[in-house]
Amino acid sequence: METARLFNSALASVAVSAAFELGLLEELHSKERIHINSYCDNADLHRPSVASIIHVLACFQIVELSSDAEWASRGQVFADVYREKGYFFWLVKGYGYLLQNLADFAKCSNRSAGDDALFVRRSLNHIAMAGRDYGSKFVDRYFEDLLNEQAFTVACDLGCGSAERLLKMAIKYPGTREIGIDINEDVLALAQSRIRAESLQERVTLLAADIKHLSPRPEFTDVDLLFSFFLGHDLWPRARCKEVLERLFKIFPRVERFLFCDTYRSDAVPSPYIPTFTLGFELTHSVMGQYIPSEAEWLTLFEETGWECFGKLEVEIPFSALFDLRPR
Repeated sequence: METARLFNSALASVAVSAAFELGLLEELHSKERIHINSYCDNADLHRPSVASIIHVLACFQIVELSSDAEWASRGQVFADVYREKGYFFWLVKGYGYLLQNLADFAKCSNRSAGDDALFVRRSLNHIAMAGRDYGSKFVDRYFEDLLNEQAFTVACDLGCGSAERLLKMAIKYPGTREIGIDINEDVLALAQSRIRAESLQERVTLLAADIKHLSPRPEFTDVDLLFSFFLGHDLWPRARCKEVLERLFKIFPRVERFLFCDTYRSDAVPSPYIPTFTLGFELTHSVMGQYIPSEAEWLTLFEETGWECFGKLEVEIPFSALFDLRPR
């Protein structure tokens, strides 16, 4: 039976991701109970497929089925799964190709030295969508609390993704300007459409660039606030990350504060009860050849590169913290 639970739990993760993407979890969250066939017809969904997804969810008490299997309602663990649904989407849609080919990536003969294109077959768009979901629940309120502590005029998000935080800041702080930098031009295109919809083109600027090779630009001259979420580990190995952190002072000559958030290495003892996200995060990044630094390694590197850590907040994503850094 334990083997069956392991096998079925893999299907449950896929079902949660699909239910999130299809809007099914949101529908149950808002209505508590849905008629399955009516929902499928209204959303132009294949009835047998959706019924099977719901059946898998019911096996894990995420939903409850009526005796005639025509209605679905919230199950005993629905609230927890709804809260953490972004993690499932991140793993299944963001890293599905990597997981499907995990054994191939573990063979040294398939790994070309210096060529990481094979390893980084991940869907950045889906990862950004997932990050927007779990970031809004588990990170943003801590960031907003720190923002309120010190005024700023021009803020820059290193690795802005969907630019959700920049949009919120532009609306909440009308006298400021915001800049977003990201390597993914597809994600930036989607973010740009949101900026136009909010008529914020004059205040929010998006730039396509690789943070690892960023150069000074006129737009960066007046930036006094930097922030970055869950990008830092991608800058390692240590020597390269050290160079990037030191170079930020030249690129942003007037920076006064750097709010830096990332997930650090857990060093958790093997257990099936390691918190949601942690095991998947460390597995996928190991396969990609990406080193995950510990919290102590980050603090040492901040000190070496001229960033003084004025404070640290543990956010609600496991083994993740928001560091308040200032130029020393």
